[in-house]
Amino acid sequence: MNYYLFIYRLSLFLTFFTTFLLGFVVLIKGRHNKTSWLHCAFSFSIAVWSFLQGWMSFAVYQSEALLIGKVMCVGVILIPPLFLHFVFSFLEIKKRKIILLSYLPAVIFLAGLPSKLFVDITYRPDIRFTVSPGVMYHFFLGYFIFLAGLSLYELYRAYANSTGVKRNQLKYMFWGTLIGFITGGSNFLYVYDNAVSLINPYATFGVPLYAIIIAYAIGKHRLMDINLIIRKAVIYGIIYSLSLAIFSIIVILIGQWIISGSIDKRVISLYIFAVCIVVVIVKPLDEFLTRHTDKFLFRGEYEYHRTLRKASLGMIRIRRLDKLLYLIVKIITRQVKVRHAAIFLWDKDENAYIVKAARGKPKIPKDQMKIISRNQLIRYLIRNKDSIVCEELKLALKQKPSDTLEAVIKEMNRLNVSVCVPSFLKDKLTGFLLLGEKLSGDMYSREDLSLFNTLSVQATLAIENAQAYEEITKAKEKLFEVEKFASIGRLAGGIAHEIKNPLASIKTFTAYLDKKFDDPEFRKKFQKIVGSEVDRINHIVEQLVTYAHPKRLVTEIVGLHKIVDETFSLLENELKEKNIRVKKYYLPGNAEISADPKQLKQVFLNLFLNSIAAMKDNNGRIKELSVAIEKERGNLRVRISDTGEGIAKEQIPSIFDPFFTTKENGSGLGLSIVKSIVENHNGKISVESELGKGTSFWIRLPLK
Repeated sequence: MNYYLFIYRLSLFLTFFTTFLLGFVVLIKGRHNKTSWLHCAFSFSIAVWSFLQGWMSFAVYQSEALLIGKVMCVGVILIPPLFLHFVFSFLEIKKRKIILLSYLPAVIFLAGLPSKLFVDITYRPDIRFTVSPGVMYHFFLGYFIFLAGLSLYELYRAYANSTGVKRNQLKYMFWGTLIGFITGGSNFLYVYDNAVSLINPYATFGVPLYAIIIAYAIGKHRLMDINLIIRKAVIYGIIYSLSLAIFSIIVILIGQWIISGSIDKRVISLYIFAVCIVVVIVKPLDEFLTRHTDKFLFRGEYEYHRTLRKASLGMIRIRRLDKLLYLIVKIITRQVKVRHAAIFLWDKDENAYIVKAARGKPKIPKDQMKIISRNQLIRYLIRNKDSIVCEELKLALKQKPSDTLEAVIKEMNRLNVSVCVPSFLKDKLTGFLLLGEKLSGDMYSREDLSLFNTLSVQATLAIENAQAYEEITKAKEKLFEVEKFASIGRLAGGIAHEIKNPLASIKTFTAYLDKKFDDPEFRKKFQKIVGSEVDRINHIVEQLVTYAHPKRLVTEIVGLHKIVDETFSLLENELKEKNIRVKKYYLPGNAEISADPKQLKQVFLNLFLNSIAAMKDNNGRIKELSVAIEKERGNLRVRISDTGEGIAKEQIPSIFDPFFTTKENGSGLGLSIVKSIVENHNGKISVESELGKGTSFWIRLPLK
C-alpha cells in the first residue's frame, strides 16, 4: 500500500467515524428536537459518502467500483439540501417553499443516478477508482455550491446580528461548517481529474476537524439545545471504545493472516465498518442491559433505589423543615420497607441531638429522644464519618474485642436500630438518620449504604436550606412589622400635613365670622375659600381610599393604542394652549392586552398631567410629550417621555411613595396610585430622569 493511498483512506475513514459518531450523539441527546434530527441526517449523509468513497479504493473490478460509487452519490446528493434544511430550522427561518424547492433537484439527480448521465467510473493509479462526471453531474456541482453558499450566508448573517450565547453557538457552527465544506469539497477535484498534491488527500482531514468543532460547541455552548456534560464516565467510555476498536482490528487482521496466510484488502473496510458500529453501540448496550437486568431480576431493590435517588434530588425544593423531615422518613420506611426510621438534628438551645421526625414501630424510646454530644455513638460517628451497621460492628467485635465497639453496639440496641447514617456539613455532625431492621429480614447491602450516604448529603443541604429559609422568613416577618408601623407613621404624618393646611384656612375665616358676617364680600370669599378647602380635603380622602383599597379590576381585551389616544383627546385643549407637541410611536396593528380600560386611562392621565406640569417653565426649550409602544419578551413596553425640568437623582427613589410631591398643591398620591394600578395588572413601572433634560416613565404590561 503506497503512502498516498494510505493517507487517502485514513482521511475518509476518520471522516466516517467522526461524522457518524457526531450524528449518533446528536440524535441520542436531542431526539425530541427536529433540528437535531436534521443535523443527524446531514452527518449520516457525510458518513455514507466518506465510507463508500474509501471502500471504493478497495474494489478489484470496475463494475464493483461503479456500484459502490453510485450508492456513494446518494449520500453526496443529499448533503446540500439536508444542510440547508438544518440551517433554516436552527435559525428558525420559516421559508418552507425554499426548503421544498431545494429537495426537488436532489430527487431529479437521484432519479438519474442509475444511468451514466450522472456518473461513470474511471481508474486512477493513485487512488485506484473514482467516479467520472456525466452531463447531470455538472449541474449537480453548481447546485451543491449554491445551496452550501446560501446556507453559510444565512449562518454568517445570523452570527453577525446575534449576541451572547447564540453568537458563540453560531460562531462555531459557521466556521466549523465552512472548514468542512471547503476541505470536503476538495474531493470534487478527483472527479474532474484535477487533484492537487498540496491539497489532496490531506484536505479531507478538515471534515473530522469540523465534527470536533461542532462536538466542542455542543459540550461548551449547548449547541442545538443539547446539554452534553463531559464526565469521567464519558471519558471512560471513549477510552473503552477506542481500546475495543484497536484490539478488534488487530485480532481480526492477525487471525485472517494466520488462517489464510494473507490479508484480503477487499474486506478490510467491512472490518472497520463493523468495528465502528460495535464501538458506538457496545457501551450504551451494556448500560441498557445492566439497567433492565436490575429492573426485572432485582425489581424491588431497583424500584426503591430509583425512588430514593429521585427523592434526594427533589428534597432541595422543600422549604418547610418539618415537611422535609417527615418526607424523608416516610419515603425510607415505605420504599426500603424498614420497621422504623428517625432523624436526629443538632439543637443548639438544648445542646444535644433531638428527634425531629420519626415513623414506624417500635419507635425510639421516649427516654432516648435526646442524645448528648458525649454519647459513645456520637463520638464514633464523628471519628469515622461513615454509616455504621450494627451487624458489621458485632462481626468486628468478635474478631477484635473493643470497649468502644461494645459501647456503640449497646447504644444502637438501646435505640432499636440496625443502621446509623450521619450527615456532615464542613466536618460538623449536623444530624443522623437511624434505621430499624428491614421487614424482609434482609441485611443492608453496601449499595444500600452508598445510596443512604448520597441521600444524607442531599438531605444535609436541603435541611440547611430549609433552616435558612425559616430564619429568613422570621426575620422578614419582624421587618414587615417594623415597616408596617413605620408606614403607618409616615401615612399619618402625610395625612396630617395635607389636611392641616386647608383646616388652617377654614379656621382663620371662622375666627372673623362673627365680626364680618354682615360684610357681603367677606361672606362671598368665605363661601368660595371654605368650599374649595373642603373639596381639597375630600379629594385627599378619596385618593387615600383609592390607594388603600384599589378598585377591583374589570378586565377585557383592549387596544393600548386606543386607550392612549382617548386619554390624549381629554387633554387636547390644554396641550394646544401650552404649545406642547405630541409624538406617538405605535406598533403595527393594535397592540392588545387584558386590562381594565378605565384604570389604565387613569394611569396615562396622571402621567400626562405630570409631564404637562413639568414643562410649565421650559426656558425656551421645545415642549414635547412622546409615547412609544413596543414589544419586549412577552410584554408591551410603554415609554412616556417629556422635555420638562426633570427630577433630581436623590428624589427618584421616593417619587412613588405616598404623600411625596414636589408640586405646591400636589397631594403626593398620584404616582402611588399609578404604581398600584400597574402592579395590579401584573406590570411594572420605572422612571429615568435628568435635571434640565426631561423624564421618561417605563410601563411594562403582559400581552393578552
